[in-house]
Amino acid sequence: MQVKKWLGTALALVFALGCLSGCGGKLPEGFSRDEVVAQAKAASQLLEEEDYQGLVACWRPDLRDDQLEEKLRQAWEGLGGPELGERSEYTAEEAVGREDDGGEPYVVVLLIAKYERGKVQYTISLDKEGQLVGFYLK
Repeated sequence: MQVKKWLGTALALVFALGCLSGCGGKLPEGFSRDEVVAQAKAASQLLEEEDYQGLVACWRPDLRDDQLEEKLRQAWEGLGGPELGERSEYTAEEAVGREDDGGEPYVVVLLIAKYERGKVQYTISLDKEGQLVGFYLK
């Protein structure tokens, strides 16, 4: 059973990295790989610290809603976040440029965080002002 779980995780990672590497790869003008990865890590740390209000404050205002804080809490707790223990490292860090339907550039950052009792894949999207426009956990 453990082998199936590991294989599924490995396949998901390969698929995600393949999608990211096949989606343009280059960052749009005005974006720095180091900066966007650091911003994504800071957002993941806010979640780890269960600072949901702080994380909501990082979102682009037009994408915030009254339930965003609760949605983030449920996502983190649903993955067992509080029981994962301390993060020991990020085992993957990828950043690629994309455009929304209106042609506005943004960056998608994929982070794989290793904890004492598990791993979490973060897919975090940032606009040109460094505000969150997407935040997914797996």
